[in-house]
Order: sequence, then C-alpha cells, then structure tokens
Amino acid sequence: ARVIYNSSKNFSNRRMVGSSVNSKIRILSLARLADQKDFATLSKALKISTNSSICVDNYGGGDVEEYKRKYGSDKLRFLGESERLDKIICNYNYGILISNYEGMPISLLEMLSAGLRLIATDVGGVAEIITSDVDGQLIPKHDVHELAKTFNSLTKKSDIKSKNNEYKWNELFSPQTYNSKLLNYAKD
Repeated sequence: ARVIYNSSKNFSNRRMVGSSVNSKIRILSLARLADQKDFATLSKALKISTNSSICVDNYGGGDVEEYKRKYGSDKLRFLGESERLDKIICNYNYGILISNYEGMPISLLEMLSAGLRLIATDVGGVAEIITSDVDGQLIPKHDVHELAKTFNSLTKKSDIKSKNNEYKWNELFSPQTYNSKLLNYAKD
C-alpha cells in the first residue's frame, strides 16, 4: 500500500506572538468534532494526568456546546472553527491529534511545519509523520494511560519549538516534495 501525501501550508515563518498564558503548557488540537476523533480518550487522559499546567485548545467545526458538555474541562477547551490558523498556530509549542482513524492528517502536517512537537494516535498515516521520541510521541489507539504518561512528562523546559520538525516537513511534505512524489507514483 502507498500513502498518498497531501501538501499543506507551511507555517515555519510564523513566530510566537505571546508566551504561554498563566504559565500553562498550551497544546493545539485541530480536529473537527466528529466520531473519528477520540475526545473520550483525550478527556480521560487529561483527567488522570497529574500535570496541572496542561491546557488543550481544540479548534474545529461541529457541535461545540455538546462537546464542551461531554468532554470539556479546564484542561480541554472547545473553541469552534477559526479562519486564522496562521495567527493561532504560533501561540503553541505542542500539537495533538487523538483519533480513531486517519489517512494523512493535514492538521499534523501544519503543526509539524510550525515546529510544534507532536502527540498523536498511531493510526493510519500518522506514523509517516511522527517517529516516536524523535518528532513527537505516538500513542497506541485508546491508550488513556500512555497518553496521561506523555502529558505528565511535559515540562516548561521542553516547551520550545522544534527546528527538526520544521525541517522534516520541508523534506517530506512541502508542495515541491508533494509534486515529485506524485510524479514518482504516476511512473509506477
């Protein structure tokens, strides 16, 4: 099987506008509110995590009020859709996608290009983007305890942008790479 690479916008030229609010470790989630995304596992892991500095902000369409009611907390906020990803993405140092299934997730590619350290479920094409302990953390599907363990390991000291992740995006997923991969697929 071959993974079809999606190109995505490069956010590497975006710089942080402000620092983490109230000394929180801010984690960006770009996920629509649908059954495909595993907010149940995310919510449970945040509840059992002993790291009180974490705050996950989810931007995505869907029934925001229902998801706030079911999964929302002081550690998990549902903020609805935003047209200004370029303004939002620069205010985070971590990106997360906890999902039941994926193809090649554009949201992770965008977060990778901005240098965010990644935390994601090991489903579909996610392992094409993340090498665990190198570019981020791969979490087994529905593994609440492993995700909580990852949250517990996050510190303000590691709250920095990853130049390696920006470089990896340029090497693997830039529009130029996408075009050359597409041509190679066509030759096969």
